[in-house]
Amino acid sequence: MKKLVFIAIVYMVSSCASDSEEDILQMAESCGTSVSFQSEVQDILTNNCAISGCHNGDNGSSRNYLIFDNVQNNSQAIRSRTSARTMPPSSSGITLTSGQIQTISCWVEQGSQNN
Repeated sequence: MKKLVFIAIVYMVSSCASDSEEDILQMAESCGTSVSFQSEVQDILTNNCAISGCHNGDNGSSRNYLIFDNVQNNSQAIRSRTSARTMPPSSSGITLTSGQIQTISCWVEQGSQNN
């Protein structure tokens, strides 16, 4: 009986969790309009990722997300880590909104273009 109650609780909690990686990737599959790197994605990265001590070049030039080629080369990882909510790390105090995560995911889904 205890196992059944535990399973029921786990199911209820997991079904109430919002914006799981799977949910965000499903939203990205339904991306309608073209996402612009320059007017949408770049602002998200500049304000939340390319900050001191993170992806502004402090940790190596290839991790500098102020440079488009670095962003494009890492776009799949950026999508995966933001969708899983492991980036930005919780220790940073920065949290992306569901909309920001979906924007990044849609941009990657659409080919990570410099548009």
